[in-house]
Amino acid sequence: MPATEPIAVLGDTLMLVAALLAARWAIVAAKGAEGWSGWVAIWLRRVAVVSILLLALRLVTIAANRPEIAAPVSGFIAMILFGGIAALVADHWIVRLIETRARRS
Repeated sequence: MPATEPIAVLGDTLMLVAALLAARWAIVAAKGAEGWSGWVAIWLRRVAVVSILLLALRLVTIAANRPEIAAPVSGFIAMILFGGIAALVADHWIVRLIETRARRS
């Protein structure tokens, strides 16, 4: 069975991360971040982080097996990791905003 294309893996990972973070925000908005709902929200974020890291590792293996494209792929890996960090920072801000609005009402 041939390996999946990196661009397909990128699309799948982006959709998975978006769905996981949206589910996290919905849970925090509906139930708060305490108790079981908080535990689920934390694990949704952890799975999103792992999926970003797995995408980066997939690209590392591609770069290791094809040295002629290692430099551009390395740049792409760095962009994915920095984008993942930006997504996690935005997730933190959104969760804090949701919690602040819940406390006000």
